[in-house]
Amino acid sequence: MWFKADRRRSKRLKEICLVRYQIKGAEQVGEGQLANVRDISASGISMRSAEAILPATHLAVTINIPTSQGPVNAEGIVRQSKKIFGTQLYRLGIEFVRISEPDLENLKRYLREIQ
Repeated sequence: MWFKADRRRSKRLKEICLVRYQIKGAEQVGEGQLANVRDISASGISMRSAEAILPATHLAVTINIPTSQGPVNAEGIVRQSKKIFGTQLYRLGIEFVRISEPDLENLKRYLREIQ
């Protein structure tokens, strides 16, 4: 496993959903890139992306969790980036550095539901 359990602040749950992300400060056309979330917690996500993104890069993320409250918006920082052997994908570990209280509560509610 590529995340060290002793460094985690929150329990991660395996969940596959979509996330839309944009690199903060970069000019991008459209709504950003789509990626698959592999696991999720109140403090971050692990996702698979076709784009190599360096650690310490700041991202704006919109996580499409299936709740009546809508998607969760947050700002995150790439903590880990690793090419997935035998694929053209990268596994990214994203830590949330800014998330509104309503979005955080929506995410926590969802995490309780899928436990």
